[in-house]
Amino acid sequence: MTTVAPTMRPADAPAAAWDAIVIGAGPAGAFTALQLARAGARTLLVDRKPFPRAKVCGGCVNARAVAILEGAGLGDEMRAAGARPVSAIQLRANNRQAGLPLPPGLAITRAALDAIIVRAAIAAGAEFVCASGAVEPGEGPDSGARRVRLTHPDGAPVTATAKIVVTADGLGNGALRDAEAFESKVDSAARIGVGVVAEPGTVPATAGVITMIVAPDGYVGIAVVENGRVNIAAALDPATLKAHGSPAAAVRAILATAGVTTGPTFDTLDWQGTLPLTRRLSSIAGHRLFVLGDAAGYVEPFTGEGMAWALASAEALAPLALRGVARWDASISLGWRRTYDATVTQSQRSCRTVARALRHPSLVGAAVAALSHWPSLARPIVSRVALGRAGAPLGITR
Repeated sequence: MTTVAPTMRPADAPAAAWDAIVIGAGPAGAFTALQLARAGARTLLVDRKPFPRAKVCGGCVNARAVAILEGAGLGDEMRAAGARPVSAIQLRANNRQAGLPLPPGLAITRAALDAIIVRAAIAAGAEFVCASGAVEPGEGPDSGARRVRLTHPDGAPVTATAKIVVTADGLGNGALRDAEAFESKVDSAARIGVGVVAEPGTVPATAGVITMIVAPDGYVGIAVVENGRVNIAAALDPATLKAHGSPAAAVRAILATAGVTTGPTFDTLDWQGTLPLTRRLSSIAGHRLFVLGDAAGYVEPFTGEGMAWALASAEALAPLALRGVARWDASISLGWRRTYDATVTQSQRSCRTVARALRHPSLVGAAVAALSHWPSLARPIVSRVALGRAGAPLGITR
C-alpha cells in the first residue's frame, strides 16, 4: 500500500510545540523523522505532495541501505510489499556485456518504500502533513527556535516553530530558498534524471539483475520491482534530451545501442524528470538547521547509492539532532559537517569517479570487455560503492 494519509491539517501545526520539523518525506527525511520520533522528540514531517507520488529513482536499495532498514525493523515490511532481491548487475556498452555480482540488495519503487518509512514514523509518534515547507530567515545565534512557513492548498500559509529543523526536500532545495548562506552549485556536466515504472514486458528485464546500458550521452538502468513491473531510470545529457524531444525517445536511443527493443506502450509512459543531478550545497548546517539527502548534494548514482546516502546520513544525524533539541550550541553544526563528510561524501567521490569514466565510450568498452573475462577486477569498486567503504567482501552486509 502506497497511500499515506496526513495525520493533521497544516493549519493546526502552529499550535504545537515541536522539537523537530522535518521537510521532505523521502528516505532521508522520513527516516530522520522515524529516528527522532522513536527517541521521544515531538516531530512534524512535511511533504509537499500527497502520497502516493512518483519519483525518479532506480528503485534499487543496495546492501548498505538494506542493512540500515533491517536495523530499523523495516526489512520484513519491504519484502511483504513485494520488494525483489537483487544480487547482480549486467553492464552493457559498445556491443559488449559483463555480469558482476553485487552484495544482496532489494528492488522496490519509491512510492512503496517512502510509504513504508513514513508509516513507521507515524507509528512512532510523528505527525505528517502535506504542505510545502520553507525555512524562514532571521533566527540569530541566541534564538531558541527556528520558524517554518507551511504553504498548503486549504488556506493561507501558516508558520510553525521547532527547536531544530531538518531539510531533506530534494535537489531543488525549495525549503532553503529564503535562508541565508545556502547556495546549490550545479556541476557544469550534470546530467538530467528521467524515470518511470512500467508494466512487465515494456522492456526486457531479468529479475534479480540490474541491467545498465551505457552510451556516450547517458546511461539507462532497468530493474524488476513489485508485481513484476519494470523500473526504468536514466541519466541523460541535457543536449541529448533536447535533441530527441522527449525522455522516451532519448532512452530508446540509448537502449538501441545495446540492441534492446521496447514494447508498443513505451511512448505512452508517464515519464518524470529531475533537475540537473550532480551538485553540491555551499553549507549543510546552520543555526538549529540541518540539511541531508539530495538537498545536501548529489552525484549520479548506479546501484542504489542515492538511497543509501539518504538513509545513512539520516541514521548518523539523529544523535546530533537530539543534542540540538536538548540544548543547542555551535559545535553541533560543525559536528554534522564532519559526520556527513565521513558518512556520505567519501562514497560520493567514488561515484563521481565512475560517472566521469562512463563518459568515455572507448574506456567503458574496454572496461566491460575486461570485466567479462575477469569480474573480480570490479570487487574493490563494487565494495566501496555498494557497501559504502573499501575492503568489504562481496555478499556480506553489515
